[in-house]
Amino acid sequence: MPNAIKIDVEGFEPEVMCGLNITLGNRELRLIGIEMHFSILQERGLPDAPRSIETLLCRSGFSINWPDSSHILAVRK
Repeated sequence: MPNAIKIDVEGFEPEVMCGLNITLGNRELRLIGIEMHFSILQERGLPDAPRSIETLLCRSGFSINWPDSSHILAVRK
């Protein structure tokens, strides 16, 4: 089980997050970094994906921080 994951998948962040369902529940995972591609998500008809991903991470026990306008840093203590 990884303790850190970096996600940079050029607009397919929602699909990757869905595939991480079991992994998100494992307490060994402590850090997730995600690069959000807002324009691609918008083009794909998924403008609410970043908010949905934030909600999923919070429900999984992570604290969310946006260190800049396109990156989420999620930390679980």
